[in-house]
Amino acid sequence: EKANEKAMLEDGGPLGADVFLAGHHGSSTSNTEAFVGQVSPGLVVVSCAAGNSYGHPHKSALSAFEAANARVLRTDKDGSVVVRPAETGLAVGTEKELREAA
Repeated sequence: EKANEKAMLEDGGPLGADVFLAGHHGSSTSNTEAFVGQVSPGLVVVSCAAGNSYGHPHKSALSAFEAANARVLRTDKDGSVVVRPAETGLAVGTEKELREAA
């Protein structure tokens, strides 16, 4: 996974994204600071189960997301995450946040 991220960085193509789904549930085998920094997402979604035996998301991934100044939503802590079209781009947040905003 880190090798793929490195290859994409070396390729030089555009990597920006508003929303980034963390690689491999936020594991330490992906989500390098260099890659996440280049993607520069406003929001990172980490899909992982509460209390999983792998320790996802890993501290190194969370540090990379923090270094990129991204908002992080985690399914283990925040529940379902919703990304949908809105009048001014995308509506993103937890199911609860978007339901309460409607």
